[in-house]
Amino acid sequence: MIKMGVCRGIEDAQIAYEAGFDYIECGFSQTMSMPRSEFDEWKRRMLDQPIRCEAMNGMLPGSFQLTGPDADLAPVREFLKEAFDRAAEISLPVVVFGSSGARNIPVDDAGNITFPMEKALDQVAEYLWMAGELAKPCGVTIAIEPLRDKECNIIRRVSEGADMARRVGHPNVCLLADGFHMAEMNESAQSIVDAGSALMRHCHTANPDGRTYPRPSDAWDYKPFFDALKSIGYQGGVSVEAGCDDFAACARLAFEVLDPLRK
Repeated sequence: MIKMGVCRGIEDAQIAYEAGFDYIECGFSQTMSMPRSEFDEWKRRMLDQPIRCEAMNGMLPGSFQLTGPDADLAPVREFLKEAFDRAAEISLPVVVFGSSGARNIPVDDAGNITFPMEKALDQVAEYLWMAGELAKPCGVTIAIEPLRDKECNIIRRVSEGADMARRVGHPNVCLLADGFHMAEMNESAQSIVDAGSALMRHCHTANPDGRTYPRPSDAWDYKPFFDALKSIGYQGGVSVEAGCDDFAACARLAFEVLDPLRK
């Protein structure tokens, strides 16, 4: 059965558990760049929770540059070596590669891309192969997250993410489908089916109307997204990645909507 999670910090793990969720999804670069003593305390607190951190998003800080003439993988490698070592300490299975700030292709003052797209795709592929090699001995799989064009100018559809995963061809580099970004890009759930079970590793969801937590009163239909996942035998997680004012209330309502759809 598909697992359900929420993108929240460990301070909300108990609330998420009480609402019915299976795991939480925390921030990777923020957590893994903590001073060692702070990370040890975070790890201790996380291991004391009724549900664990089973995925992390925000793989890279925006200060890194993966594409364009100034791309430099040397500092990225150093960051990831320690970060994945820490990920292994908590048996973290999935790290999400969204990181629009790091992967966006440079643009001019008018917003026009100033670097060849094909070269930028090669640069991202080079990064992902390197990251996959570092992740493999730590038991981590990297999930490429396509991001809407309002946030990113490269790999913006699930179909493009699948193409990138195939281009990289690394067993520890797979794909994520985010229902919010798919809706923003007018991409149908068929892209999930086309990607198939071999590539799909993690998912996100939200109400596209304001990127909020799902509610029973929503006009949005979440069923095609989950039906597509079930059709390929998907057994990974779907995390709610959205904003809300009252997490306890939002979590309960979201689980009420999503729980029947995953079965």
